[in-house]
Amino acid sequence: IHADNGRSAPRTGEADGLIPLVIGVTGHRNPDPSVVASLEVEVERVLRQLDQRAPNTPFVLLSPLARGCDRIAARVALRFRRRVPGMVVRVVAPLPLSLEDYRRDFANEAADAAEFEEMLTLVDEHFELPLPSGIDRHADHGGVADDSRKYCYRRLGLYIAVQSQVMIALWDGLRSGQVGGTSEVVDFCRGNRPPE
Repeated sequence: IHADNGRSAPRTGEADGLIPLVIGVTGHRNPDPSVVASLEVEVERVLRQLDQRAPNTPFVLLSPLARGCDRIAARVALRFRRRVPGMVVRVVAPLPLSLEDYRRDFANEAADAAEFEEMLTLVDEHFELPLPSGIDRHADHGGVADDSRKYCYRRLGLYIAVQSQVMIALWDGLRSGQVGGTSEVVDFCRGNRPPE
């Protein structure tokens, strides 16, 4: 599923001077395992359609590499660039927190943490977004407190939506009502301002 939000892309700054098409991704962290293969097919279908419409345009995929749909889209983009001759696809990971603090989100599951670390080595670039003002820090480790993390995720989702010309939403259509959740990002792409 993709929607063109009509925003213009930034220049790459590379010697070729080509302006990339920036593609964002939003989606669930725990998709049903039975649909993962079909989600991969859909992401590749969108990339192929975009490539057919703009065959000389490089792509930048923005994925924060969270478990689930973010990693699905990043993996597909990485495979796509290897399979399509001459296709330029950069995968860039904006992070909602400092890398050290973000790692806490994956620390409870060894396989999840290992997959995140592997994906981090495969992407072309990653960077940390600045924290929103007024965010509380945890006294023990200095990272963002658990009850404030959701606002960092909201900022990340909205950042990706604003920076992208195309958003891929891997979403079941159900509204969770979570701050920074997929439904909030989709609503923002459709022109609805999130609550303060």
